[in-house]
Amino acid sequence: MFPGPVQAEIDAAREGRYEADRVYLAEAMDIDASYVSIDDTYYEPSVTEVGDRKRLELQAVKPKALPTARPVRVEQHRGGERTVTVSLTAEDGTTLVEETRSLHPGGDVEFGTVRRVGTHDIRVTVVDGEETEAELSESVTVNESRFDILVVFEATESYVTGAVADLALCRFET
Repeated sequence: MFPGPVQAEIDAAREGRYEADRVYLAEAMDIDASYVSIDDTYYEPSVTEVGDRKRLELQAVKPKALPTARPVRVEQHRGGERTVTVSLTAEDGTTLVEETRSLHPGGDVEFGTVRRVGTHDIRVTVVDGEETEAELSESVTVNESRFDILVVFEATESYVTGAVADLALCRFET
């Protein structure tokens, strides 16, 4: 949700482009590190100088992806070294992360990153020697509010968690 003048710029840019002496969107947000999300479509904004005016253009991002990649991490708290395999697959079957590593107990290790927005299937397997010790399969949603995916394997339980935050309202004033 944007203030009126910023929303008017966005609406005009969605119809082609917007030109003015000043582009409020570039002042309201970091356009190099953020996207504009409207009606479930992500747009990458760009501002260029055209003579003494500024031009705002919005380019739809497909497949929907975030400007900053989100890490996919695993914590392993079982006794001794384990082999952990992480697979993250998009709804259309695209493999987003596929990694196998040996992990010692404690700390978390990044297995990859994901930018693609949507509900994805994560599958994590923990192997001790030749024996599969634990498996976890869940759906995880990647969006603007989710900052990472963390899979935790404790001695008796396993779960998916991660940092999630509510989006703030734009408080820009013209």
